[in-house]
Amino acid sequence: MRVRPASVYRYLLLSICCFVGVYMIYSIIGYDDGTHVPIHRPQRHLYLTVSQDRIGSRFGNLAPKRILYWTTVFGATVPATMLSDCPGLTDRCVIDTNRHQLSSADAVVFHAADLSRFPLPVTRKDNQIFVFNSMETPDNSGRFAVPDNFFNWTSTHLFSSDAIHKYGSFLIPTQIAESRGFKVQSYYVQPKRLVKSKSGIFGLISNCHTTSKRELALQELGK
Repeated sequence: MRVRPASVYRYLLLSICCFVGVYMIYSIIGYDDGTHVPIHRPQRHLYLTVSQDRIGSRFGNLAPKRILYWTTVFGATVPATMLSDCPGLTDRCVIDTNRHQLSSADAVVFHAADLSRFPLPVTRKDNQIFVFNSMETPDNSGRFAVPDNFFNWTSTHLFSSDAIHKYGSFLIPTQIAESRGFKVQSYYVQPKRLVKSKSGIFGLISNCHTTSKRELALQELGK
């Protein structure tokens, strides 16, 4: 049987037209102009996709922990993005400042210097952790009285605290920092660039009205 070339070209063209037609129909049906809101949004994290009924007590270990800042910190509201620079914590912890969400909080943080500005919670759950927070010395932390056994944890500059919270930074080797997801930046400066004809001291001071009057010593050093 001899196949005529014209027939081959005809069937090939017909196949291409059918494919293009099906593709156009599929594109029209599947087109989304951005206004469509899916009923089931895709979830990013495991603890948002599992069901508490299916895994029982393990759900509490998978769900993100809600940390409620009951007070401000030196009058400033704690931003919800305060853990954005901490790899592994942004997905595991939720920072909140809405005191109406007290019942859903796993930990409640009280900044010592701001305690007197806010009424203490009237109720608390048995499994909630109340945290005393202060980066300052006792002289700068206030003297506000609280009930006995009010706090479960401490978060201060002392290394004996449950959660160390101090000025400055924790230094770890570069390789360990990178393995934990931290972005490492180099601030190396050639020593020759620091050589000057006159010696000097550069300092960044956040509190210029201290009880110890350290600012007076700095003024004398600056003369």
